[in-house]
Amino acid sequence: MQWEEYFDDYLNDTLHQPTLSEFENALAHNIELKNKLNTHKLAREAIARSARNELKATMKSWQVQNKIKTYKMRALASVAATIVIFMMVYFGLKEPSASKVFEAYYSTYPNVVTHRGNAGLTHKALELYSMQQYKEFVEYLENQSQTSDTLHFYKALAHMELKNFYKAIDEFSKVEFIESSPLVVVKDYYWALSYLAINNTIEAKKLLNKIEVNTASSYAKKAKAILKQID
Repeated sequence: MQWEEYFDDYLNDTLHQPTLSEFENALAHNIELKNKLNTHKLAREAIARSARNELKATMKSWQVQNKIKTYKMRALASVAATIVIFMMVYFGLKEPSASKVFEAYYSTYPNVVTHRGNAGLTHKALELYSMQQYKEFVEYLENQSQTSDTLHFYKALAHMELKNFYKAIDEFSKVEFIESSPLVVVKDYYWALSYLAINNTIEAKKLLNKIEVNTASSYAKKAKAILKQID
């Protein structure tokens, strides 16, 4: 994970959840990352301070010499504008992060599994999922010795709802739906979104390209749109 690319968003208070929590957790456990952040912060402050001092010194010099002419004022304005534009580009105007793309495209996937009767592990578990009791759903499954591809799939989705994206990725990797199952493309789509949530665009692109090439569903259109934003 290249946390350095989020330094400016973090210092500008524009880093949003869940990336914010993951970034702060990384800072708490990685002294080298924390030192890099502090160094970056000092560099930002130095650049801003240098720009202000340069402008003040130039203005003072011109006032003392009483040679402030129109063309010089225009030159100063040009320098100031250049500095402002540089700082805006360097510190603020960046491409949307993958996690922001995730936030734009993520929506809760519903329980679409039907049952005959009310008995069975799958039925009891998915009742909790349908009621949006995701934590209880995960805990219920972890206390069971049996499982299935369907339950791994919904457990991954529950972890996404709980912002546990690394666990979601792990669960998705355990799902082995038959190729004819309509849930194959759904699994790949949400698996890709999990990777985007942690800013792993490399793995996300692999899954999104697979969806775009091999399916004709609405997910193919979404995959194509996402790929344009993260390329």
